[in-house]
Amino acid sequence: AAVEEPVAEEPVQEPTAETPVDEVTESAEALTVTPADTADPSVESVAEEAPVESAAKEAPVEQPTTEDDVVEVAPPEKEKPEMIVLDDTEMENDGPDPDEVPTAEERGFWKAVEDNPGDFASWTYLLQVVEKNGKLKQTKKAFSQFLSLYPYCYGYWKKYADQLKKLVSHEAANEVFMEAVTAIPLSVDLWTYYIHFIAEWKEGSEDEIRAIYQRAVEACGEDFRSDKIWEAYVEWEKQTDGYRVFKLYKTFLGCVVQRHQHHFDKFREWIFFTPVKDMVSLEDIKELLTIHQAEAEKRRIETERRPKRRPQQLRAWKQVMHPHREKKT
Repeated sequence: AAVEEPVAEEPVQEPTAETPVDEVTESAEALTVTPADTADPSVESVAEEAPVESAAKEAPVEQPTTEDDVVEVAPPEKEKPEMIVLDDTEMENDGPDPDEVPTAEERGFWKAVEDNPGDFASWTYLLQVVEKNGKLKQTKKAFSQFLSLYPYCYGYWKKYADQLKKLVSHEAANEVFMEAVTAIPLSVDLWTYYIHFIAEWKEGSEDEIRAIYQRAVEACGEDFRSDKIWEAYVEWEKQTDGYRVFKLYKTFLGCVVQRHQHHFDKFREWIFFTPVKDMVSLEDIKELLTIHQAEAEKRRIETERRPKRRPQQLRAWKQVMHPHREKKT
């Protein structure tokens, strides 16, 4: 075989300033290689047949449909997530409630009062610690056991009610006060605390406030130190219903209470500066006039029935009653 000799490449003539522009352009086009010159003729034939096959694979053109031909397709139903049910017993068994677990300090005082329930000092220390910690169940346990042993300690009834008002609600505190006034109905101080609590809680409700005042005076109104409840009741009624004040004073001043003269002077002052129409109603005035007329008629009849003494009998009676007097000549 004949050996082909390598063809020497012609040197590319670099353009110079003297070379014309047309010659430079022709040399550049000769050196540029186009894709058509390098492409394989077999690939070119496949490329010509590809558009025909792709056109055959295209989806047919859909014909327009009428409204009657439209069929609504329901969306697929979504699977509902499974609900996880927590077992309360498992949650309770996770651990003890922190509210039920006493602190180390509480345990020490609990042991002291359990060993000796009559140790009043240990009870007071326990109640102070429980009140400071503010645990509901420990508070109920400590105060209920203490008040069952010492029900006449009215101050601790108030502390118990204040704690429940802060930790639970006013309704819970009201139940404690109701239990307290049932245990010691003659405690003037306890009724005073209860009245202040109701006045703060039921502010604006005249019927409920008047009801608690009425319960208080019926329970301990005859106590010698009950004058502060009566006085508070009277001052409250002066702002709400002046007609009730007169009847209230009538009952109040009929009781033997401390500073009775002071309260009677306040009643006279109120009578002096208050118009009659603001003190009593028209029905009360008619009733008072009827009572006054009946008493006047009774006195008149007694005077007419009394026998009249003759002058001689009168002189003899004077001599018997006053023998030391000299007879006038």
